[in-house]
Amino acid sequence: MKPTVSLKCNQSRFSLSTSLVVALVCPVLFFGFNFFFSGCGQSLVYQRPVSELNLKAQQLLEAGDYEGAIARLESAHDLQPDNDKTTYNLATAYQLNNNIDQAIGLFTQLLQKNTLGQGAELEKSLGIVYEAKADALMQKFAEFENKANTPLANSKNLDNKPDQQTNSAMSENDTTTDASQLKPMAINAYKLAIQYYQAAMQSAERPDIIQKQIDTLTDTVNKLSSQQSKEENENK
Repeated sequence: MKPTVSLKCNQSRFSLSTSLVVALVCPVLFFGFNFFFSGCGQSLVYQRPVSELNLKAQQLLEAGDYEGAIARLESAHDLQPDNDKTTYNLATAYQLNNNIDQAIGLFTQLLQKNTLGQGAELEKSLGIVYEAKADALMQKFAEFENKANTPLANSKNLDNKPDQQTNSAMSENDTTTDASQLKPMAINAYKLAIQYYQAAMQSAERPDIIQKQIDTLTDTVNKLSSQQSKEENENK
C-alpha cells in the first residue's frame, strides 16, 4: 500500500512529524529489503548485509533511535555507495536527527541523479531541510543577541577586550565566528527553501498548501532583509 505523503503546517512553518517521516521512509526500507538487488549484479556477500542493515535501520527509526539507524545506514552506504535507495533512507534519517547539512547534501545528490523518479518529493524535502536550516540559524542569532545584551556581556575588561561570554556566544555557530553573518545566511537558506517549494508545487497534489508556505517564507525574507539593510545603514 503506497503511503500518503503530505506537508504538515505547524505555526506557519512546514515540518515533517516523526511519524510522517517514518511513514515515508519505512516503505522504501521494506522495498529495499525485498527487491534491493534485482539485476544489480552484486554478489550475495554484499547483498545480504546491506538488506539486513536497511531492515535494522527501519526498526531503529520506528523506535526513535535515529543515531542507531544512521550508523546502520552509513555502513550500508559504505558497502554500496551508488545504491540510491540506501542514500534516500540515510538522507531521511539525517533529517530526522537534525543533521541538516548532511541531509541537504544527499537529497541534492539524489535530485541531480533523479534515478528514483521522485523529483518532486526530493524538491519538497529540500525545501523542508533548507527551511529548517534557516530556522536554526535564526535561533542561533537570537541566542547570541540575548547573551550579548546581558549585563555581563555589555561590561568590558580593563584592557577593552570583548568578554569571554560574548566570544563563547560567537563561537557557537559551526560555520562562522561572525554572528553578523547568521541573519544573511538564514535569509539565503529561506530563499533556497522557497525555490525548492516552488519547484515541488508544479506536481503537488495540494499546491495551495505549498503556496501558503511560500507566501509565509517570502514575507519572512522581506522582513529580515529590511532589518538587515537597516542595521547595515546604522553601522555605516
